[in-house]
Amino acid sequence: MKESSDGTLWLGTYGQGLYAYQRNNNSLRHYLYDANNPSSISSNIITSITEDSHQQIWLTTEGNGFCKLNRDQTFTRYLPSRRFPCEITCAMIEDAKGYLWITTTKGLICFNPHTSDYIIYKKSDGLTDNHFTYNSRYTDSNGKTYLGCINGMIAFNPYEMKTNRYMPDVFITGLTVMGTNKDFSGNGESVLTTKKIS
Repeated sequence: MKESSDGTLWLGTYGQGLYAYQRNNNSLRHYLYDANNPSSISSNIITSITEDSHQQIWLTTEGNGFCKLNRDQTFTRYLPSRRFPCEITCAMIEDAKGYLWITTTKGLICFNPHTSDYIIYKKSDGLTDNHFTYNSRYTDSNGKTYLGCINGMIAFNPYEMKTNRYMPDVFITGLTVMGTNKDFSGNGESVLTTKKIS
């Protein structure tokens, strides 16, 4: 449950979509996933609700990425794909620069809502775990962010996150085919230009 800045109570459910209750006029609106409507909510299983600094409502879901509620009551979906391989998004939190940090079961995403660019951080980048828990997020008064994992918690300051842009050279130093080491160094040719490897 989340109360937004306009007083609306947002209730995310596990299987019944999203409800918005407006206390000022006692009205209830229900949002459900519709496979035939790409502007509907992306899933009926809501794992967290976030309001950003522009009073935009964002939802993380189980099984179908995350989505944003637009002013016209339609949704913009950010769905799993080969480029974005995170079906289960667990929680979302905004930093002071307006970036959205989204926890998933496959790592931590830093998402730019203005450009839709993102970076995925994993254990290989220094995280203690790739698998986060639902709706578990907090930012303290110093800007430090705390995110719950299935094996504990991680804490970091978004301003201190560094992206390694170094692209190392790639060298092929060996080749194994069906359990047998293949020799391509004795013929004096580069493995890139040789036509046969013995």
